[in-house]
Order: sequence, then structure tokens, then C-alpha cells
Amino acid sequence: MGVDQFVEDAGLFYARLGLSRTAGRVMGWLLTAESGSADAPELAEGLAVAKSSMSIALRQLEQAGLVERFRVRGGTATGWPRTSSPALSAPRWPSSGASGRWPSRV
Repeated sequence: MGVDQFVEDAGLFYARLGLSRTAGRVMGWLLTAESGSADAPELAEGLAVAKSSMSIALRQLEQAGLVERFRVRGGTATGWPRTSSPALSAPRWPSSGASGRWPSRV
């Protein structure tokens, strides 16, 4: 399974939990991002969604405690990392240096 498919599957998974599909895709994107964070314009462009849809999705995720808002140092952008909740410190998508597969035991 590639990263794009993982992001789409995350969208469907979170939609079944009551969030929007876009919010789920954001979570999938953040889980696969090297830094684990991004700003709203970067997310909107990366997921090919309107800025207004991204704003709604990020608000849903923030209210659910899945992402946190922070100010980028020296700038005006607002970033969105995954929350520091232990429940979300789950395994991330294997980095490009890994075998591209999940460990047999997670």
C-alpha cells in the first residue's frame, strides 16, 4: 500500500468515526509526513482541497483533540501537528529509508 492509498483509507476510516473524509485525509497526511506537521495552505495543496474545506477539517480535528494549533516561529502561519496524546503516538508510516512495510509486531 502506498502513501496516497493510506491517506485515502484514513479518510474513509475517520469518516466512519464521524469526522469528515477530508479531516481523515488530513490525519493520514500528517501521519505520513516526515515532520508530522504542516500549515493549512500546505495541507490544502497537498490534498487538493479548497482552503475553506481545509479550515473546516482542521477545526473538526482540533475540537476532537487530534491536532493542535501553533504559531510558526518568526512567521504568521499557523501549523497543525498531530497532538501529543499518547493514543496518537502510534506507529507512523515507515519512512522512505525503511523497507516500506509495517513491522510484524506493532
